[in-house]
Amino acid sequence: LIEEYSFNDVSFDDIRYVFEAVAQIDLHGFFRQWLKRKDIPEIDISSPVVSRDGKGKYVVAFDLIQKVMPPYDLSVPYVISTSKGDVNGTIETNKDKVHITLKVDHMPDEIALDPDFDLMRHLTRDELPPTISRLFGAYEGYIVGDDAEAIRATLGRFGVELRVLDQGKIDRSILRNGSFLFVGDLPQSVESMIGGDLFRDSKNSYLLVEENPLNPDRVVAHLHLVNNSDAMGLLSKAIHYGRYNYLEYSGGRIVKKEKVEGASGIGAELKMETMGIASRDLYGLSKIIDGILDKTVVFVGEEHDQYSHHIAQLDVIRGLRERGIDLAVGMEMFQRPFQKALDDFISGKITEREFLKESQYFKRWGYDYVLYRPILRYCRENRIPVIALNLRKEISRKVARHGIESLTPEEKKLIPKELDFSNAAYKARLKEVFEAHEEQELGNFEYFYQAQILWDETMAESVAQYLKTHPGRHMVVLAGIGHIGFGYGIPDRVKRRTGKEVVTIASTTDVSDPGLADYFLFPPYLPKPFSARLGVLLDVTPGKPITIKRVMPGSAADLAGLRPGDQILAFDNRPVKTLEDLKIGLLFKKPGDTCLLKIKRNRRFLPDVTKSIEVGPF
Repeated sequence: LIEEYSFNDVSFDDIRYVFEAVAQIDLHGFFRQWLKRKDIPEIDISSPVVSRDGKGKYVVAFDLIQKVMPPYDLSVPYVISTSKGDVNGTIETNKDKVHITLKVDHMPDEIALDPDFDLMRHLTRDELPPTISRLFGAYEGYIVGDDAEAIRATLGRFGVELRVLDQGKIDRSILRNGSFLFVGDLPQSVESMIGGDLFRDSKNSYLLVEENPLNPDRVVAHLHLVNNSDAMGLLSKAIHYGRYNYLEYSGGRIVKKEKVEGASGIGAELKMETMGIASRDLYGLSKIIDGILDKTVVFVGEEHDQYSHHIAQLDVIRGLRERGIDLAVGMEMFQRPFQKALDDFISGKITEREFLKESQYFKRWGYDYVLYRPILRYCRENRIPVIALNLRKEISRKVARHGIESLTPEEKKLIPKELDFSNAAYKARLKEVFEAHEEQELGNFEYFYQAQILWDETMAESVAQYLKTHPGRHMVVLAGIGHIGFGYGIPDRVKRRTGKEVVTIASTTDVSDPGLADYFLFPPYLPKPFSARLGVLLDVTPGKPITIKRVMPGSAADLAGLRPGDQILAFDNRPVKTLEDLKIGLLFKKPGDTCLLKIKRNRRFLPDVTKSIEVGPF
C-alpha cells in the first residue's frame, strides 16, 4: 500500500483493493457497513420462551431484532445460563427480524446477547450503569447550586461542559430531560421529585452519581464539599474515574470509590412457555404406558398424602407388567438396611404384620401405611421385587443438623462416594423450600442442602446397583415430586450413574412449569382408605409404658371410658411396648370393628387396677 500510493491521495476503495489482494477474501461488505456507514447496529431480544421437545431437550426461542435499517450482517455471540453451567454460541443474521431456536440439555434461566461486548453497537439501558463519565459527557448537562459557577469553571478546565441552571427554573419536565449535578444541599422541590437516595452519610467530600428516577437514560449527581478547596482536588481526580459512580475525597486523595456494574450483554429472563391443552387432546394412561416401554427407569412422582397418586402409581406398575415388562419397584419410603424385610414379605415368608414390625415402617416414614398398601400387596401377589432406596434416617437427620463432616468414618462408609452439588437451579428451588418454613425450623441451609443431595444420591445409587446386578430388568421408582421434578433429584443422578434411558411422570394439579416432568397425570380424587383411630394423644417416652395424655371428646376412646393417665399394656391380647405395636394393631381394624385394650389405671387413694376395656366400634 505504501509503495504503490506513496505521496498520493488514497480512498477507502484503494485500501480495500490492497487488503483484498493480500487476504484473498472479498472485503466489500466489511468496508461498506463498518467504514462507510455513519450509524451503528442496535439489536434486541423479543418474545423469549422456553419449551421442551420430544427428546427432553429445552428449546429456547426468541426473535432477534435489528432496529437500524438497512440491517447489518452480524455474528452475534450469545450465552445461555442453565442449571448445569453456561452454553455459548454465535448467531448469524442479516435481517431486521429473525426467529431463533436454540436447544440445551438443562433448564435455562437467562440468555445474554454479546455478553463480552464484542460488537460495536448501541448499548441498552441496563448495560449503562450511572457513572461519572455519563455525567461529564451528558449532552443536556446542568449544574445547580450556590457554587455552580465556580464548579462549572473548574470542570471546564478539564474539558467538561456543563451549563449552570437556576434552581428556581427546575421543574419535572426539565429534570426528566437532562442530567444534573447538584452542588451542596438539594432544593426541597427537587428532592421531592427524585427522592432521598442522592446522599451519603460521610464526613468527607464526595461525588455521587445515580440514575435519574424520572428518566433512566439520564443521571443525577450530588457534589458534597466539606471545604470549597476540595473542589479542585476531587473534580480533577474524578476525570480519571469515569467508570465509578461514587468517589470520596479527603486529605488530597481518593479514600473510597464504588461502581455499579451494568448488565453483561442484552439479557432476557427465560421462562417456560405457558402451555394449554384442549380437553379432546387428553388421553389415557394406557397410551402413556405404550410410549414408555423402552425406558429402563420410570419415575412416578407423588404428593405423599394423596391416595389417588398412589393408585395412579399402581396403575403404571400394573400396565407395564401386563405388557410383559420385567420390572422391580424402587420405593423412597423404605431404607436400605431393611431390604430383607421387603424381600421376605414379597416372597411370602412373613406376614404383613411381621413385615411392618421388621421394616420399622411406622418409625421411619411419616405417612399412613394404608396409602401404600395396595402397591405392596400387588407386588407381593405378583412377586415383583420391591427395593428399599433410601438412606438410614439417623444419618440423613445428622447431616441435616450438623453437615456431612459430622459423620463418623463408619457412617461415611454407608453413604455414596460420589455426591454432585453442582446443580444451581436445584439448589435455588431447595432454598425456596427451606425459606418457606418457619425461621430456624430447618436450621442451617447448607446442611439441609447436603442432606437432600445425600438423600437423592443414595436413592440413585440404589437404583443403579440393582440394575447392574439385574441386567435387562426395568424399574419403576416411587418418590415425592420434589425428588423427581425437572430431573434434578434422582433422575439425572441415575442417568449419570447408569447411562440408561429414564422418563418422569408426575401426578399433580400444578402444571405451571411443563419442564417438571415428561408426562403429567390427573387422577380423580380418591378418599384415603379407612384407618381406625382411638382418638387419644399419647406419651411415648422411651422405656416407659405408652400412656394416654388426652382423650378427644366424642372419640372411640372417650365413649369407652378411657382416661388421661391410663397405660396401654396390650391390644387384642398382643403386648403393646411401642407406638408401632399400637399402630399395627389399629391397621387391621375395619369399619365397625372393636378392639380389646388392656390398661393399667393409677388411682390416687386406691390400689392401681389393671383391666380390659372394649373400644369401638370404629
